Amino acid sequence: MFVSSWYPSRVNPLLGIFVQRHAAAVARLCDVSAIYVCADEQENIEEGVEDGVYTIRAYYKKTESRIPVYSQYRKWKQYMGAWKKALSIYEAKKGRPDIINSNVVFPVTAIAIKLKAKWKMPYVITEHWTGYFPEDGRYKGARMQKIWKSAVNKASAIMTVSEALKKQMIKVGLNNTYYVIPNIVDTETFNISSKPAREQIRFIHTSSPDNDRKNIGGIIRAFKIFIEIQSNASLTLVVGDGPEVEKLKQLATSLGLKDSVQFVDWKPKNELAELMHNSTAFILFSSIETQGVVLLEAMCCGIPVISSRCGGPEEYVNVKNGLLVDVGNEKQLAEAMQQIVKNRTDYNAAEIRNSVINMVSEESVATKFLQVYKKVLNLN
Repeated sequence: MFVSSWYPSRVNPLLGIFVQRHAAAVARLCDVSAIYVCADEQENIEEGVEDGVYTIRAYYKKTESRIPVYSQYRKWKQYMGAWKKALSIYEAKKGRPDIINSNVVFPVTAIAIKLKAKWKMPYVITEHWTGYFPEDGRYKGARMQKIWKSAVNKASAIMTVSEALKKQMIKVGLNNTYYVIPNIVDTETFNISSKPAREQIRFIHTSSPDNDRKNIGGIIRAFKIFIEIQSNASLTLVVGDGPEVEKLKQLATSLGLKDSVQFVDWKPKNELAELMHNSTAFILFSSIETQGVVLLEAMCCGIPVISSRCGGPEEYVNVKNGLLVDVGNEKQLAEAMQQIVKNRTDYNAAEIRNSVINMVSEESVATKFLQVYKKVLNLN
């Protein structure tokens, strides 16, 4: 049974989509259910089978109060009440699972701990959160650290999506048996295009419009430096919409890039893959990433990548499939763009794809999950 702090829902269809992909992959090998609880305007429960996963989403009504302590208490009470309802439906339909896979420590591992005591069965944790890294800084305070350490200590195993995340969790004192299991890429959709490569120079970036972490503004400013040398180039930013995107559009306009920087709303994965096929290279300029799934999607399309040294990407980006630059160094990023263009005929699409496909394929990732479950349950 997958329980998760993040999961796609009607409130946020993209939140925790990588958790959903993990659940769907494991469902190819065993019976998998997923339960997610979150606040919304309307209280209700949805259930059904999604990509082989029996899924329950329980929505509780948002709480608003001018008294923070009361608001937190009320929210937690409603959260736990929604979980109680969801678990009642689950038990009536499925009985009890053999193992619980808790995703993202807070707040859902509190549920896993209760179920471990009630059902007398183990739970494992899959972590994606960047908060442990000093560049993020959210893992702080005695109360938080006490809660996290208790959750991690009671788990039978911890799975992280990168070696960098594993090392950082250990560094902050969260000790346990760790396994590195990457995120999944749909390698059928994100595949090498059969069409001839386009001559036009086009860079592409996709992410949430979180400029503080993704540093999209830095990409725009670096592209300004690059385009002064290579004028026949364009930059496509697939970043959705909202106030942050409007600020980025204003930045591009102020730099004289209105005609060469294109802002695109989020696309279904097949359309995103097509945009990648028509691009010279993919850029990720984040301050911190536990892995960087969008980089891996681009590489599975056979295009080279440029990434900042922001954690996870250093484990798989190399001279044969792309370039690494320092976090926040816009001059280096512009130079990397120039280098990619200069040497673009040296990159081999099949080699780029093959450098990561065994790591991120659904079959490979699902097998690793099952191996951990069997070890925890003493089935090996």
